[in-house]
Parts: sequence; C-alpha cells; structure tokens
Amino acid sequence: PPTTIPVSTPQEFKFLIVNHSTQPRDVQLQFRLDHMNGLAICGSSFQNLDTIGPNGGSIVVTSRFLALNEGVLRLQGCCVVDMGTGMHMAQPPLLNVLAEKHSQ
Repeated sequence: PPTTIPVSTPQEFKFLIVNHSTQPRDVQLQFRLDHMNGLAICGSSFQNLDTIGPNGGSIVVTSRFLALNEGVLRLQGCCVVDMGTGMHMAQPPLLNVLAEKHSQ
C-alpha cells in the first residue's frame, strides 16, 4: 500500500484475503463505517468474494478509500464474514498512511 496519499482524492488499496481453514469458504469483505476514522471507503462498504479454496487459498481484492483529513490515518474497521456459517472475523488495523493536502 502507499505510505502517503492526498486528502480528498480516492485511492486504491489492494488486500490479500487468505483462507487458512481446511474447507473452501464463501466470504464477504466488510468495512464497518462506525469503526473507521479519517479514511472512508468509496462506494459499497462490503464486497462478496468468490469462493476461496482451502489450505492457503487466496484472493486479491481492490477497494477505494478517501482520506477525509490530513495526518497519519489508520485503516481499521475491516471484518471478513463467512457467508456459510455467519462467523464474523474482525481484523486488526490494516495499515497507517500519511494523508497530505495537494500541492498546486
């Protein structure tokens, strides 16, 4: 991920989702807006993902985020939901990024 982003300009971030279980999983990636601070997701706050194979199967997901203010911002509020079992797996903060005003 980038270490610096401009304020008020949507930026793409890529995430690697890995299935460490022994069963294939249908999952949904969610960003919980009530847990986000300074960074907001652009568009839908969830994505249904393809089936992820077992034993280290993975998928790369791209989401766009907008820095709402300047400073060091933490991307948090991510949760992976197993659509088969309904189990919610809250993720720790994913990254820190410095948001700066555009220089013109």
